[in-house]
Amino acid sequence: LKQTPFERAVYDLGHEEKLVNDITFGKRIGFYELRGEIGSGNFSQVKLGIHDLTK
Repeated sequence: LKQTPFERAVYDLGHEEKLVNDITFGKRIGFYELRGEIGSGNFSQVKLGIHDLTK
């Protein structure tokens, strides 16, 4: 049974150790890998996020 890229990404988020660790340490939110801060203000920070499926 062949998986779609979406199905593979969903599976990896729960089963691949590196991705689970990235979520735990705040380096990933859902399908987005956080790559760094691109701006900040008085009330927030803006970070660059790279989407796994649409890189």
